[in-house]
Amino acid sequence: MFSFIVNMSMVAFAIVNVPVSIATILMNMFFAYCMIFSQKGPVNSIKPLLNVLLWSLIGCNLILNILNLLLVFFDFVDPGPSIHILLAAGILFAMWTGFTASLALNVCCYFQIVPVRRPFLIWMKKHFRLFVYLALFVDRLFFLSEFLVRVIWEVSAMNLNSTTAHVNITSETTDLGIYIFSHIDFWIRCCYFLLCLGIMLASSSATVVYLWNHIKRMEENASSFSTLRKKQQMKVTILGIIQGVLFFFASGWLMTEELFAYFTAFMDQGGHLICTVMALYSLVTTILLGVGQAKFYLMAKNIGSKLQTLKCPLP
Repeated sequence: MFSFIVNMSMVAFAIVNVPVSIATILMNMFFAYCMIFSQKGPVNSIKPLLNVLLWSLIGCNLILNILNLLLVFFDFVDPGPSIHILLAAGILFAMWTGFTASLALNVCCYFQIVPVRRPFLIWMKKHFRLFVYLALFVDRLFFLSEFLVRVIWEVSAMNLNSTTAHVNITSETTDLGIYIFSHIDFWIRCCYFLLCLGIMLASSSATVVYLWNHIKRMEENASSFSTLRKKQQMKVTILGIIQGVLFFFASGWLMTEELFAYFTAFMDQGGHLICTVMALYSLVTTILLGVGQAKFYLMAKNIGSKLQTLKCPLP
């Protein structure tokens, strides 16, 4: 069987991930502050569904990067393989659930911007809130079970390798069951990845094409099209392109690593490479979230102006 090993040193892993994770944690803590303490108004008001999706994405980003920092710390202070297994499984849980929240946020943006005419899309838009809540519940339930299976399987494999004594029939049956379930779990995740990727690319492409054509029509008809509105639609278009490409790259990288590990003897020692990729993805997603949500950048602008006033008091 073809095999290869990817080894990212602990020092390189720490140099890249510590500043990236700290920056992402601070930004998401600021977003959480904005969600809780922002002033009331038409700009700051958020619909319940969007509120749930934002909290979900913020929570996933925080969990992923806090666990990532702990992984860096425990690389230098080795507490044992069980802790590494728990941290790696927790990071994967935050990755996949973060993908789902990002996908749902993107589709929500699509339904808010693009007028739908097909009966299925009209029905989908009408019941979109219920569908998203159900999808988030099933998603977290599935990946929580996947988290438990991954931990049980790897811990049992570690114990089996470290034990030279006899193994009874019950433990062999249990290991076989976990082994079979892990394979089923892998193929379910493959189908999930393809479904999410297709929905993300379709919604992002449709939103970008609609906004681009809308801008061109407005310019050709010489209608009243304010510069501010044009800038806002251009910003949404650019953010949609970046988000779609970013989602494709990050989820594709994660799935490619899992495919290599499934079909070949691939090993990312310590999970350093995939954790680095996901930390960078989380950082860029957080930046896009701050730029795309008016609540966040208006709050940042307001705080910045207040700090500027404190530094330069009027005479």
